[in-house]
Amino acid sequence: MKKLFLSVTATLCVCLCLVSCEKENADTPTNKTNTTTNKWWLFYATWEEWGHKSANCGGWGLCNFDSCWNCDVADRPSKHKGKVLYDDQTGEGTMTIELEPTEDQQIEAINWKLPFAVDSDIIKPNAILYKGMYEFNPSVGRYGGYILRMKITK
Repeated sequence: MKKLFLSVTATLCVCLCLVSCEKENADTPTNKTNTTTNKWWLFYATWEEWGHKSANCGGWGLCNFDSCWNCDVADRPSKHKGKVLYDDQTGEGTMTIELEPTEDQQIEAINWKLPFAVDSDIIKPNAILYKGMYEFNPSVGRYGGYILRMKITK
């Protein structure tokens, strides 16, 4: 029941952020600050390849993670991106990874509902992505994905 509640809460948060971002983009100039009108802030996360540290960036997980404030992910030289939501009072949040059947590794993860490995905390100047074995979540995006725990630092 707790997992179901957390999944529903995370999905709701993602939806709220998307609605908030669409409204923000339509109504504001391009040089707007990086906050939205509520307590959720816009933050991007990117990574170059699938894999995990203990397998030398092989297997199924996250390698070469990077993050940024108020940036256009499309302009960043990275293959993959995630959407991050967090509470600015606690700094705690989630990164959502939506899978697409465009790469063999993603197709395999979708078909087999593979768990997603983060071997150790990934510490960056503005974020900490927590280690863990994250379960496949079929309610993320169109094909399923993952919701990873993280902390945003300012």
